[in-house]
Amino acid sequence: RGSTTKNDFVTDARMDMVRAPDPRAFASRYNNETNTGNYNQNKYNHDNNIKANTKTEFSEDETESNICIHQGFYEYLFGSTIDNDASRKQNKFHEIMTHIQTLLDSNPAYRTTYKLYITGHSLGGALATLFGFYASSFHPSLPRPVTVVSVASPRVGNLEFARTFARFESYGCLRHLRIANHKDPVTLGPTVSSKRALTLATMMLSPLGYAALKLSGRDAGAEETY
Repeated sequence: RGSTTKNDFVTDARMDMVRAPDPRAFASRYNNETNTGNYNQNKYNHDNNIKANTKTEFSEDETESNICIHQGFYEYLFGSTIDNDASRKQNKFHEIMTHIQTLLDSNPAYRTTYKLYITGHSLGGALATLFGFYASSFHPSLPRPVTVVSVASPRVGNLEFARTFARFESYGCLRHLRIANHKDPVTLGPTVSSKRALTLATMMLSPLGYAALKLSGRDAGAEETY
């Protein structure tokens, strides 16, 4: 659904970017630290239900460290604490994944007869995009590809986010149908984080102010461009 509550509109307005973990590193850390059978990586290594043409194993040097995501969307899904320990915290993402994993574990045939689709409109489209991004690498026993259908979704992350998303699509882990009306302003923004907007405005209007901003460490670089 789109934004309807005060909390939804506050989420939309929090356009600062936060540095987020690569989904592969996020999943690896969670799977290695969780001892339940549902997330045991060794169990998957002998699972014959995974498609041979789907890439599911990654080396650490493949992960991307410069992924930045809209703060409001990220915190809505993963909670208020933004750090690399998000994989350890119970939040909406893990709550949903637990339900999915429980359903798949209830009948092994579900892994081959069912597929995972995530869909949403406007704010929901952004959350669906972000959820699919992380779900596609979260646990290799999930049916692949994970499919996202977003309608009128605003932009979710920076260029590195988009590149990593496209890379997952090329691996066969993820696919995305993005539906938008021509020139719909919601789908064309945001363009930069609020911190980046302040930096650009200060650069143009006050060189001295920009120097002070830079010295204080509160300037934002090009990585905070959606």
